[in-house]
Amino acid sequence: MKKNIEQKNIFISTTLFLFFFPILVKAQNATILTLIEAMQKIIEALVPLMVGLGLVGFLYGLVIYIFKAGDEDASERGKRIMFWGVIALFMMVSIWGIVSILQKSILGGTGFTDPPPTPTLPTSPGGVDPGGGGCDPKLAKMLI
Repeated sequence: MKKNIEQKNIFISTTLFLFFFPILVKAQNATILTLIEAMQKIIEALVPLMVGLGLVGFLYGLVIYIFKAGDEDASERGKRIMFWGVIALFMMVSIWGIVSILQKSILGGTGFTDPPPTPTLPTSPGGVDPGGGGCDPKLAKMLI
């Protein structure tokens, strides 16, 4: 048993070292600002993963609740898992929103994500795209 725990600790330590080694190497020539930016990128990558895990947990509770509807204990377990899944999702999304509001108001940033650009149709004044990739002028007039 003790050997398994030691092996697990070695594995976790090695994994964390290999994960953070590029950040440590970059820290040789970095300022505190670049380290903060690196941590921000890591956190921004983890947020969607955590929200996804919360959603999977909620859906797991829903599946237990539906498929084991006849068993009261399993049904209660499914309700409890769904309840805590909703609480976890609410907390993660609300904290994400509060951080985004603070970032916009204090730092003047644009937040975590910007909306995607609005798509446009490629047309030219004559109705024919010189590159040959334009759409039919009648269709373009209908869509515009």
